[in-house]
Amino acid sequence: IALTVLGRSYQEKGEEATALKIFEEQFQLSRDSGDPVSLADSHMNLALLRGINQEMYPEALSHLDEKIKIDEALGAKVALGFDHMNRGAFLWQLGRYDEARAALDSAFEIASRPEANYKAVLAWVHLTRARIALSEQSYSEAKKQSQLAIDLSSQFPDVMLQTKYCMGRAQAFAGAVQVGRELGHDAVAMAKKVNSPQLISSALLVLAEVLLIANDSKGALETALEAQKMFARAGAHDSQ
Repeated sequence: IALTVLGRSYQEKGEEATALKIFEEQFQLSRDSGDPVSLADSHMNLALLRGINQEMYPEALSHLDEKIKIDEALGAKVALGFDHMNRGAFLWQLGRYDEARAALDSAFEIASRPEANYKAVLAWVHLTRARIALSEQSYSEAKKQSQLAIDLSSQFPDVMLQTKYCMGRAQAFAGAVQVGRELGHDAVAMAKKVNSPQLISSALLVLAEVLLIANDSKGALETALEAQKMFARAGAHDSQ
């Protein structure tokens, strides 16, 4: 537990290399101990760092697949909801849309059960569905799924701000450029308040895109360069 807390604190500060070293040490200790719960947590820590911060999706999926095997053996239904939700979030970015949708459907089904009712998972599922719709240029569906995520995200600021900038992109691409611009600025302000480099850089990237649509090339360039530096430091080459 101590290594998880320590690693995540470095991860949240944007010190990915240090976080990776800690998580790899935790993984080795967990594997040596033979404790399946600890090993599952280690796989998840590595999956989230590799997938979210460093955008190394194949490696993240490899860790998630191992965690799913463990959670299925343990009968950890709630954990499986998070597993499939994260799996769907990584799969679509590799263009594996059918698999992503299947994973999201599994997560939604688990989280919707009366004994679970995990609003965080449901909100993330809607957000990922919105992102998929955006990538397919289905802006009405992206706005619909974003709103469903917003409705569930009052207690989850990280989901809320990411949904805001997703909605901002959808609005801008659909022609409501000013609305998109305002949502983009709101998302950046929220991310800076949370003080997460990963969230700040992602929000800046979306704002840059919206500013470009709004014909503010100077603002778009400045914002994109700011985001690019942060992605480079994190090793997030996809977004960089």
